[in-house]
Amino acid sequence: GDTNGNQMRLELLNYILGGKSSRNADSSNAMDQFFTHPLMNDQLLTRLFRTLEANVAGLEVLLRKKVLSPVRSLIYDTGELYGMVKTMNAESTYSGDTSEDGVDELPALMDNDTCLRLCQVSEILFIVAEQCVSQVVEIRHRLDCLTKWIRGTASQVKAKGTPMNSVQRENARKRRVPEYITRKVADFV
Repeated sequence: GDTNGNQMRLELLNYILGGKSSRNADSSNAMDQFFTHPLMNDQLLTRLFRTLEANVAGLEVLLRKKVLSPVRSLIYDTGELYGMVKTMNAESTYSGDTSEDGVDELPALMDNDTCLRLCQVSEILFIVAEQCVSQVVEIRHRLDCLTKWIRGTASQVKAKGTPMNSVQRENARKRRVPEYITRKVADFV
């Protein structure tokens, strides 16, 4: 249940922040095995994360183009409509009744309150669309941090127990994860 999820989260958090689990050596060994798995090959990871980043970036572009831009236009159009409705309703009486000379008068296009509500709803829709795009951008930043952390951690684990001048140690030095990235990953885990 929820306690198992919290325990897993705590173990992962301990591993992220300390490089090992302080509560359980088995957990630390399991994480080490995960990072030394053949699929944790740096080239495969890099390719995987580039593909994922490109897909998320494509989603962001689509949201901006297919959702945010039309909603922005909707706000403009509803504002224009509101101005026309207010002007038309103020200048003449659209009652839908027959005038004294027997000519049917046109009914009002829309009442002011309904049109104002339409404007407000379109503005709310725009805010929601902006929040959606903002969350996709946040996902891209988190993905970048997570990528750096996984690559750096995998290199560190693979370098354990190797000679000081080994290729694995050199790779681990190059991919060392800066503290701020470790903190960001820990914050969103």
